This record gives sequence, structure tokens and C-alpha cells, in this order.
Amino acid sequence: MGCRHWQGASTVWRERKTCVRDRTDCLPAGQSHRGDLAADGRLLLRDAATGKELPGTEWLPKRVSAAAFAPDGTTLATVTAGAAMVQHWEVTTGKELSQLRGHRGAVDSLAFSLDGKTLGSSGAEATFRLWEVITGKELRCVPTGQYQRSGLVFSPNLTLASGLDTTIRLWNAATGDEIQPSTGHSGQVRFVAFLPDGRTVVSAGPDRTVRIWDPATGKELGRWEAPVQDPSALAFAVAPSGKLLASGSLDRTIQLRNLDTGELVRQWRGHTEHVSALAFSPVGETLVSGSWDGSVGVWDLATGKERHRLQGPRQAVLAVAVSPDGQLIASAGTEGIVYLWDLATGAMVRKLEGKLGWVRSIAFSPDGKILAVASGIHATRGSRGLLSLWDVATGEERSRWDAHGERAYCVAFSPDGALLASGGGDQKIRIWESATGKELSPLEGHRGAVVSIAFAPDGRTLASGSMDTTVLIWPIKNQPPPLP
Repeated sequence: MGCRHWQGASTVWRERKTCVRDRTDCLPAGQSHRGDLAADGRLLLRDAATGKELPGTEWLPKRVSAAAFAPDGTTLATVTAGAAMVQHWEVTTGKELSQLRGHRGAVDSLAFSLDGKTLGSSGAEATFRLWEVITGKELRCVPTGQYQRSGLVFSPNLTLASGLDTTIRLWNAATGDEIQPSTGHSGQVRFVAFLPDGRTVVSAGPDRTVRIWDPATGKELGRWEAPVQDPSALAFAVAPSGKLLASGSLDRTIQLRNLDTGELVRQWRGHTEHVSALAFSPVGETLVSGSWDGSVGVWDLATGKERHRLQGPRQAVLAVAVSPDGQLIASAGTEGIVYLWDLATGAMVRKLEGKLGWVRSIAFSPDGKILAVASGIHATRGSRGLLSLWDVATGEERSRWDAHGERAYCVAFSPDGALLASGGGDQKIRIWESATGKELSPLEGHRGAVVSIAFAPDGRTLASGSMDTTVLIWPIKNQPPPLP
């Protein structure tokens, strides 16, 4: 079958439903099985419930460069390292169902469509091919113009995403046409947020660009760039109205801009070191800032005046948050202590102490009763990414657990408070039941530390931003009931 030629640009938008990664420690799990791809190329099949390695898997290729389970877990596609042929297997018996031939170079990425009827493959020949699973017939071959080694993934509407390291391209799997090509972030994505309508996502980072996306399609709806003379911003926050974006920069300034146009509305100076954290009050009349100078600033948006300067020990403030009722400010950073402040008076209410290490993110539960803290402890035997939950009224620690193998960078409650999401240096997003601390299925797909996460207003979708320069959109399913 011949390949139809096309040309297009790149986009950094990706939508991920399961773990689809080549040459790594995992592959998409079926309903009853999962697989680990070892460093020496061996594919280890395991029981999804127990994690125990399955017996009788001698039929598997000795060295595998790519593998993917069908969504129902009954079949498995594999590629022997360096091979151009894809093999399709029945998992329980090891029976080879088909051999998919057509690639003229080594294949290193596979993905099933969510209905299990189509298999996508790509590799060194700079094409991706689509196959009808039941017959093994090649449906389509699309040249990509460059080696696509970062993997393939299908979305529910048969959109296929493929990429080269930190750039991703979206395709209509039925036609082979590229979907809404655009250029994405050129640096890490430090901030993602859903706007109040739930139909728009904003992302920002040190590359001086702010981008607005449609989370349903991945289409970039708009963007603007900060002036070249402006220093890189390190912290961001969107006003509750969804119309203003605040940014804090290396030059110690805070800027407030129109989110749609990028027009500068107001600028504040007051910190003596760079600004590292920002948060709006729930109704948007106040902006709170944290800085490496160890202070917390409280700014009145209507007048532009600084209402309070909250000064703890002179250690960097890396995270700030405002309680849902607008009465408390939480701040924390390199000291490993969380401070609670009265927003109206600026008085310190209490301290939350517990050997937390560097605190990089804090979040109030929707009812304001619990504070979630994401932190990291550095030790000679490696780093630990921690999550802890604290009672706001008493200051007591309710629970603590190791959440990420490396630093925990961000944490967020779902709108109903039933779920807690965290992102870390292990490149994973983990979803937890808030009431029990039970971990649900982790979300894997980023190729760099996950530094920003946000739930959609309806709680059914999560956006994540990473040091790998991408924004990913995830559906959140099987949610527990809301907290009482």
C-alpha cells in the first residue's frame, strides 16, 4: 500500500488514556494483565491485580522494542528488537494470530485504538501505519517526514498522536490528515489551569508564551507572548473570573495581564528576590505572592496597593494558597514548615510542622478543612516525594505517605474533594482517594517531571504540565463519592 504525502507543523498537545511508552518500564495494561519492559529488552507479563509474573510465557520474543495490550487484555502486539514486523498474540495461549508486514525499518512504537479494532505502529522509516486487527490488513500508511520515536496513542474519537521527543503531532486516524497543527511551548510548562467554563485550558512557562487550548480537541485557540525585555516568569495564577493572568518573575516583579490579549493591566514591585508563587483569593479581589526573599505579599487588585507583608523566617516561599472562604493564607517553602495567616489582618494563625523537606505545592480542600502538602525530602539514599494531609482548624497532621519516588511538585483536590492528584519528579501523576489515601491507577505519559496539575470544574478531566514542554489532558473515571 502506498503512502500519501502531506506537510505540517508540530504541536505539543497530547491526550493520554493509559501508559503508552516504548523502551520504558511499563506498557498499556489490559483488564487482567500488564507488562514490564526490562532494560535488557525482555517483556515480563504480570497479573494486573497481584503484580506476579505469569508462567508459561516462553512464546514471547526474547528481546522486545515495543509492545501493547489490546484494551480487553486478551491479545498483545509485540515487535522484536530491530525488526520491521509486528506480531499479534493471544495472551492466554501464546498463539500467534497474525504477522503485520509493511514497514521497511525497525518498529519501536505500538498502540491499539480504544475499541481494539485498529493497531498503530511507527518506527525508523518515518511513517506510521494503521492495521485492521482482526484481519491484519494494512489500512493506511502516512509518512511523517521525520523519525517518530516518542510513541503513539489513540483518543476516543480516533485521533492519533505521535511525536518526536518533546513535540507531538495529532492525526485523524480515519483519513490520515493532521489535525490543527501548531507550535507549542519551547520550554517547561510550569502552569496549567482550566478556565471557569471548563472548556478551555491555559498553559504558561518560562518561554514567555501563554497558550489557550481546547481540551476536547487539543486545538490551540490562542496565544500571546510577553515582551522580549521581560524576564522569564516562574509563577502564574488565573483570576477566578478567568479574565486575568498574574505572573511572577526573576526581576522580582508581579504582572497582571488580560488573559485574552496579553495587555498589561497592573505591575507590582516589592519583593527583594524573585517571585516564586502566586494565588488569587476565591472572589478575585486579592492576589497573594511568595518569594525567595522569605516573605508573602498580599495585594489589592482594585487599588493596586499592598495590604500586608507577611514575614516568616527568611527562607524561600515556594507555595501559597488561599482558603475557599477567603479567610486564610497558607504559605510554605524551603524551611519545611507551613504557615497559616489571617488574610484580613495579616496575623499568623498557626504553624504546621513535621519535617516535610522542601514544600513545593499546597492546596486547600473544597470545604477548607484540610490542607494537602506536596514536599520532598533529600537524603543520601535518594529523594522522597511526600504527600501529607493536615487539619486546618487544629494544625494536626492527619496522614502522610510516600507519593513519588522523587520530588512531589504539585497537588490538587478535585472540585468535590473526593480525589487528590499529585505530580512528581518520577514523571507520573498519581490519583488518590482523599478519604482513605488509596491510590487509583497512576497516569503515565510525560517524559519529564510533572510540575503543574489542575482539575476541570466538573472534576471529570485533569490537565498536567511538565518539564518535557507538553500539556496532557486526562479523563478521570471511577470516582469515589464526594466527601461528606
